[in-house]
Amino acid sequence: SALTITVGTPSKLVFTTQPLGAGAGSVLNTQPVVAIQDNLGNTVTSSSAPVTLYITPGTGPLGAIALGSTTVAAGNGVATFTDLVINKAGSGYTFMATSPGLQVSTSMAFNISPGPPVALYFKAHPGYSSSGVAFSNQPTVAVVDGYGNLITTSNISITLSINPDTGTPGAALSGATVVS
Repeated sequence: SALTITVGTPSKLVFTTQPLGAGAGSVLNTQPVVAIQDNLGNTVTSSSAPVTLYITPGTGPLGAIALGSTTVAAGNGVATFTDLVINKAGSGYTFMATSPGLQVSTSMAFNISPGPPVALYFKAHPGYSSSGVAFSNQPTVAVVDGYGNLITTSNISITLSINPDTGTPGAALSGATVVS
């Protein structure tokens, strides 16, 4: 006699393709794929349930946001994400996949590096000084990407100068005014 085997009821989510990091603000190098499975690990191809990804709390830096389509309807029991971006550089990120009534799944860890350099900002402003005396606090300038992530590997040359609309006319800045 014939034996018919059917897939069980959807019960859990499983990452079948793990996310792979990228630069902050860039589309992830490998986008995650999440399957809706029964309790025996069979993909429930009849499911079109929505699957939502969240950055797992406590992974990555505070304030990190996943951008792009974070909720995708499954097709044939599989939710394929295509445009996920994370704005903050950090290591150890994971995603949580959720769908109503199904067991949550957590991805493997991945890292987000800073994006390309776009701006400078003062981490420490110059302190008080009198003529010919070094500043009480030396200025420190940081290189950041478009999301404010510090780029620790930059070796660009930074030049400090006196804003011509400030201070005493004819004042000159001495010392190392160009540094990498």
